[in-house]
Amino acid sequence: AAKGKTPTLSTGTPHSADRRLRPQRATTGFTLIELMVVVVIMVLMTAVTAPSMVVAYREARIRSATRQVVARLNYGRSRAVTSRTTTRFNARQSDETGKVPTVVWVTVQKEGDPNAASTTTVEPSFEEDTTPSGRLRELPAGVTLTLLKKESQESALSNVAPEEEEGVDTVTFWRNGQTEDALLVLSDPEGKKRYVRLEALTGRTRLLDEEELA
Repeated sequence: AAKGKTPTLSTGTPHSADRRLRPQRATTGFTLIELMVVVVIMVLMTAVTAPSMVVAYREARIRSATRQVVARLNYGRSRAVTSRTTTRFNARQSDETGKVPTVVWVTVQKEGDPNAASTTTVEPSFEEDTTPSGRLRELPAGVTLTLLKKESQESALSNVAPEEEEGVDTVTFWRNGQTEDALLVLSDPEGKKRYVRLEALTGRTRLLDEEELA
């Protein structure tokens, strides 16, 4: 070989060291079969989990509505006892289209009302409670509220007959904490129901199941 020149193989191919220095071509991407397998797995997982997710959503919706109703009933009773003022729980039903949701709120007898201490059939006047616990709140979409009341002589002030606004159901809590004997039924579009019982003598709420209701 000539002086000063690096000898090479007779074939002219580079040394193995030179080949290691060159970057190898990476193979990336997925084949069509691999993509189809992934899609099938995702479809199967969705089909399996979707029904349970729907059931969980229904349960969460009616539980949330029940909590809101019970919270306002309890607040109405507490407000009546602590302030010695007659209060009301109010519920306005949604319209037939279901676009306007059911709403619940608490009203309080106006200060200075001449009938505030009355136990006669004179109807007092009320104003909306503006505290976070009493102000108007919408129930989850699709949930309706039915209020069933019956005559009760347990309450010492039950002879005060409230005049209800058309389309609005009310439950009155008197300043001694007593109320009307009532059952509140919450329903969702799929027929799921929850029941809240109001005890006239104590004014307390109690959740009932189907067996207790029967």
